[in-house]
Order: sequence, then structure tokens, then C-alpha cells
Amino acid sequence: MMTNGEGRGMNSSDNAARRLEIASGAALIGASVMMGLVMVTHPTVSAHGLSEAIEEIEREARVNAFVHGFAIFAVGVLIFGTLGVCDRLGWNRALTRAGFVAYVSGALGACIAGLMNGFVVPRVLMGFAEAEGAELELARVAAASASQIHHAASPLSVYGLGLGVALFSIAMIMERGAGMYVRVVGALGIIGCGAPMVLRLAGQLTLDVQGYGLFVLGLGVWSVGAGVWLVGRRG
Repeated sequence: MMTNGEGRGMNSSDNAARRLEIASGAALIGASVMMGLVMVTHPTVSAHGLSEAIEEIEREARVNAFVHGFAIFAVGVLIFGTLGVCDRLGWNRALTRAGFVAYVSGALGACIAGLMNGFVVPRVLMGFAEAEGAELELARVAAASASQIHHAASPLSVYGLGLGVALFSIAMIMERGAGMYVRVVGALGIIGCGAPMVLRLAGQLTLDVQGYGLFVLGLGVWSVGAGVWLVGRRG
């Protein structure tokens, strides 16, 4: 027979778990809004010559750093929210564990890309602000070398986050007693994050601001849907 103390302990534990679930859902929704703001405000370099590009980067350095720093923070919030999805699906499921590993790998790629594009490459180029002739060519080589890391990390973020969401979505659809809402969110995750992966593999998606924005849109739709699922306990 359960004592009053044991009953209160269970209720307290359930309430704490529920508050954490709501916080996770709110984090997914909030992070989706953050990522949308990042894509809208993401600075682009319009100058054609290297000297002009360095001048433009120097002028936009603070904005560029803030936008990419904000993006890295948003990725952290996404991971926090996704932990709630994993708790809800159950860590004892292979799809949940595999999805989380893929998701965190993609998040790491996104953070590396943000660091390179927002801090490392601009700082390298700004170090050659007064360069001319041979030094300017050295700046071109240095920036190209640093950019290679960014160009490798961006696809990792698409493949990792996309695969993670796809695996979570399959787990949601396969969940016993899953209602129509969960199935729709799962389908949106598979389509919205799976399609950019396929397009990238086929060489049909370039990861510029517009191309990456397409992926962020799919990720955001799923994240908002999953967030509502956690906050509202929708079936």
C-alpha cells in the first residue's frame, strides 16, 4: 500500500518531468524562431574584388559576429529541446539513440560552420586590410583555406540534423497509439529534412544562404510541430 509520502513524491516527480517536457517544447519552438531570424538577417558579401570584400567584411564584422554567435546559441537551444523529444520517445529505442547521435553530429557541424563563417574567416581577412600585391594574394589563399572547413561543416550539419530528424520522425510515426497529429509531424520531418539531404546528395542544392535557408525551413517546421507535441501532450 502506498503511503501519503510516497504518493506526494511520485506527484512531485511527475510534475517535474512535465515541467521539463514543456520547457523542451518551448525551446524547440523558440529556437526555430531564432534560426528563422538568423537566416533573414544573415549578412552577405556583395563586393566582387578581394580588397572591396575585405572592406565590406570589416564594416559588417560586428553584425556578422552577432548573427553567427546567435545562431550557435540557437543550436544549443535546439539540442536542449530535442532531449525532450528523446525522453518522450524513449531512450531504450534504437531509433531514438541513433537519431540523437546523428542530430548532435549535425549540430556540431552547424556550430563549426558558424564559427568559421562568423569569426575565423572574417578575422583572417581583416588581418590583410592594408595588404597589396603579393600580400593580397596571400590573403586570398588564407581565406580559401579557412573556408574549406566551413564548406565541409555545412554539409555535415545538413546530413546530421536531417538524418536525426528523419529517424525521430520515423520513431514518432511508429509509436504505439500515435495519433494523426504525431503522424503528420513525423511526415513533415521526413519530407522537410529528408528532401534537402537528397537534393544535396544529388548535387542539386548549394548551401548558400538561400539553399541552407530551405533546410532551416524544413527543420523549423518539424521543430515547431514537435514542440507543440511536447507542450500540449498531443497525440
